Amino acid sequence: MTEKPHIALTAASSFTGYWIAEAFLRKGWRVSALYSGSVSDYRGVRKQRVLRLRGRCKQYFGIRAENGSMSKWIIAHSPQIWIHHHHITKDLWAQNYNFSSSIAVGIAPLPALIRSLAESGCAGVVYSGSYLEPKQRGERKVLPYIRSKMMVWECLHRLCGEFDLPVSKIFIPNPVGPLENESRLIPSLVSCARKHSDLKVMNPKTVIDQYPVKDLAQIYLRVASALLQKNTMVVRPSGWVGSVAEWVEKVSRELVSEELNLPRPEIVLRSSRASIKRRRSSRRQKLSNWSHVWSEMALDFAKEFSERKPIPKDSLT
Repeated sequence: MTEKPHIALTAASSFTGYWIAEAFLRKGWRVSALYSGSVSDYRGVRKQRVLRLRGRCKQYFGIRAENGSMSKWIIAHSPQIWIHHHHITKDLWAQNYNFSSSIAVGIAPLPALIRSLAESGCAGVVYSGSYLEPKQRGERKVLPYIRSKMMVWECLHRLCGEFDLPVSKIFIPNPVGPLENESRLIPSLVSCARKHSDLKVMNPKTVIDQYPVKDLAQIYLRVASALLQKNTMVVRPSGWVGSVAEWVEKVSRELVSEELNLPRPEIVLRSSRASIKRRRSSRRQKLSNWSHVWSEMALDFAKEFSERKPIPKDSLT
């Protein structure tokens, strides 16, 4: 019997990372999920994601790029495909984003990482970019977080070329689906609906690109499969594109009201003068079929709010 391909994924506790792991597991790949924190570091929805992968794939905790443990892990386990998904995301929308820390984690360890991947026989690397990256350098002012992502990609791309290691890139839109972080817009909207409280929405005119997270994970599967055949890709998927205010109206109507049968919360729209103006799209795509996403999220919210039980403290040990 032919052995299934082996993929390693960093930042597996993240929202997108979890669903990427799920997609590969369901296709029979051998998945190694890498976590920067220790077992006890994860709380809330991140802990739920860790638990859902338990026993279904190999999970490795305390694997960090900046202390050399990630390079050592690569040499010891020889993944065929490497999904480079980790990056510091705390305060990612802020001008005071910790740029120096992102460089220490994202760029300084790259030479050792890429060398380890090349020497261990890795077939290719998939890098997770962001839809907020401009299509051309100098196209517009970008957030410090985005600038750091772009710098990591430039370094990663150059190093992979030096080591003759195929590399692909996926520009991630804003992912939507079950198990989102509690602080994100949709969980906040549902929480306000249940509490009969107002939802304050900042920068309602900002244009965003929304994409179902499970569909996004399938793109990773396609790109990784192509790398096994030495075919590289740069993919910029796009889904529902519109303003924050339009998106809130859509989610309120289709998920909160129609799927969850909850009263729609009062929406308070506010603008921030300090915010970065992001590019308005002249071509607004409307990915219309969101019913499957709302159904899955409704089931997840119903379980969370009606059957919530504390997770035993020793359930991850």
